[in-house]
Amino acid sequence: MKTARYIIIAVLGVISVSQSTAQSKQAFINAAEEAFEEKNFYAALKYYNEVLEFKNPSPYVYYKAAEAARHFFAFETALEYYKEADALKDKDELPLSSFYTGEMAYQMGAYEEATKFYNKYLRENSNADNFYTQTAKNQLESIEWAQQNEEPPFISQIEKLGDSINTIQSEFAPIKLGENLIFSALRYPDENPEEKPVGVVFNDRLDTVFHFIADEDSMRYQAHYAINMDSTRVYYTLCQYTTGELSRCDIYYSGSVEGSWSAPMYMPELNDTAYSNTSPAYGIGPDGETEGLYFASDRIGGRGGYDIYFSAWDGSGFEAPENLYQINTPLNELAPFYHQSSNTLFFSSEGYSGYGGLDMYQVFLPVTSDSKVENLGSPLNSSFDDIYFFWEENMKDAYFASNRNTSYQLDTALNACCYDIYKADLEPRKLVVKVLVFNKLNGEPILGSTLEVLRSENLIMEETNEESNEYIVDLLRGTYKLRASKGGFLPDSTLLDMNQYAGQDTIVKRLFLTPKELTLELLTFDAVTREPVNGPTISVSDVDDPNKENIYQLNNLTNSLVLPIDRDFQYAINVQKRGYEQEDLMVNGADYPNELRIVKKIYLKRGNLESYLVLPLFFDNDFPDPKTWRTTSTKTYLETYPPYYSRKNEFKELFAEPLIGQNKDVAETDVENFFDNEVLAGKQDLERFLEQLEEELEKGENITLVVSGFASPKYLKNYNINLSKRRINTLKKQLQDYGDGLFESYLRNGMLDIEGKGYGAETAPETVSDSQEDVRSSVYSPAASRERRIEIVDIIRK
Repeated sequence: MKTARYIIIAVLGVISVSQSTAQSKQAFINAAEEAFEEKNFYAALKYYNEVLEFKNPSPYVYYKAAEAARHFFAFETALEYYKEADALKDKDELPLSSFYTGEMAYQMGAYEEATKFYNKYLRENSNADNFYTQTAKNQLESIEWAQQNEEPPFISQIEKLGDSINTIQSEFAPIKLGENLIFSALRYPDENPEEKPVGVVFNDRLDTVFHFIADEDSMRYQAHYAINMDSTRVYYTLCQYTTGELSRCDIYYSGSVEGSWSAPMYMPELNDTAYSNTSPAYGIGPDGETEGLYFASDRIGGRGGYDIYFSAWDGSGFEAPENLYQINTPLNELAPFYHQSSNTLFFSSEGYSGYGGLDMYQVFLPVTSDSKVENLGSPLNSSFDDIYFFWEENMKDAYFASNRNTSYQLDTALNACCYDIYKADLEPRKLVVKVLVFNKLNGEPILGSTLEVLRSENLIMEETNEESNEYIVDLLRGTYKLRASKGGFLPDSTLLDMNQYAGQDTIVKRLFLTPKELTLELLTFDAVTREPVNGPTISVSDVDDPNKENIYQLNNLTNSLVLPIDRDFQYAINVQKRGYEQEDLMVNGADYPNELRIVKKIYLKRGNLESYLVLPLFFDNDFPDPKTWRTTSTKTYLETYPPYYSRKNEFKELFAEPLIGQNKDVAETDVENFFDNEVLAGKQDLERFLEQLEEELEKGENITLVVSGFASPKYLKNYNINLSKRRINTLKKQLQDYGDGLFESYLRNGMLDIEGKGYGAETAPETVSDSQEDVRSSVYSPAASRERRIEIVDIIRK
């Protein structure tokens, strides 16, 4: 795609066309195709334009003229010609005409028209699965993204630099060294436009900074300018035309020798002689630590098109280049630039959601597989090509090159070419950080703490909040230290790298202060297996004042309760868990005068079957066997559980979806607690219950399980009753299948039975929604979910 990108990589080249003396249509066609074959797209376009003056030009001629215009950056002309070719072609002709019509419309910012032609191409090629169909799909996603106008990371104002810098030829690759603006430019030898242009590096006084052409016959020219951190080396590209306007480049360096630059030194460790290597930029590498050289290359083995590579400097030389696979795409990635103050890598790409053409992006170091590549947004980016971003260390002034429609044009008739340099006044958008301070041991909010915000060990904010545990701070990109403290507690701090939160509106950080008083940790285990027993209910009360009682219901994913106790008091502790005998113990804080933490392991003894009552088991909406009036099911309960529990995150998302802020957090927590403390707990309790049932049946017990079935009120009354019966039947089926039929004989001889009754939704509270439209409340809410259950409510022993 977009082979014209190769031109900007090396330096834009434009070949003027001499006056043709050919008189016939065929002569113009021959001349056009010859010029196109030689990659002389400007000449080809001129000749094709002559052909189009003849009567009834074919769709093929329009298509080839569009191809030449596209390669010559004459996007408006290309769009016109592609549309003509697409309208005139026969069904099986020119399969890419609608695709490239969409491409040019996208490049011009005509998103609706681009969408129309991309979809047309996909309809015409519905059975294809290739680069173009995938690209068309990606571009449609990009257009949708561009139309949403996502808030950019910068507040920016841009201006095109004046005529002392920009001309009708191309200026690009700007960098600022001290007070000097250094940039690359195209300049024709002797101002003769029939010659191939060469690249020159200027400063803003238009003095040549560094210029090298080893051999005028070789048509080599220079572009780009990158300097290492101690200013002892300058890196640049030397390029040579290969075919027509296409060039191949290599990276060279020159060392500082007595105030002058040495002769160019070829870098074999970086260059691949079969491919182009260009746009070097020095900085810290993707690991966030090692310095070295970034560059772009289209060498084999990459992701596709031009990729960005990094070669680490080991102090004496460069290591083998590594491909930045984490950020490269199958399309072109170009013009890397490392910004030290923000520890950011900037680059241009066609492969991410953008406004069209090449857009500029940023990714924060270190670069990992989870790194977010962020579009710099409008107005820095446009639907045209925007490239060579450079940001001064003051984090204010930035420069870049663009061929957007405000740039000067080499050929005004064709609206074609060229790149100009733009300056941007940047203000990094601040991110809102919400800091919450909690007691680490009991999770309760702490009021009256003091928050300090430091950057590079410098205190930039200090605030005490007596009324809340919440602090709201606006921070720029960068790394900060957040520290919370309060009398009677040990302080807590965390490092906050704002670069990791690109694109987020609000960042929430929680700090946990540890009380200085004695800490008691209670851990519950099975007395036989010594395995953790999660989710017990623990009561802790003051022996001298039983009214001072706190009851803790642990999450079913933990067996640990940590809480502060006063050394002057004695505590009575009671532990209860379904299926176990309750356990009691005493803890006297005065017995531990020199310890900060007490750990008590509590071993719970298995109870009888009655100790499990009431045992609830939960089901997914309309399960098992949805949309049927049957009263039986072929599934066991433990077969219904895994697919239901796997939907936990889906239930969280859909129940919390319309909410924001704290309400959203509370809704997500409610669903999380329901699945872990009730659904998962019920399944685990059932497994232990069946083990206990096996033991009691082996002793000769004659047992009937009394089971009730329920449903949420979303469906008809009779349907819900049958659904409840199907749910009860899954427990009966579970008994039949247990231990490869271990209970079968007991079921046949009546030693084991189930008495079940389906109540449907008649017992559900009136507050539980039955709405068919509001599925958030009637399906995904914890209240509705709790009604979709069966309960083992009694044990009858005969």
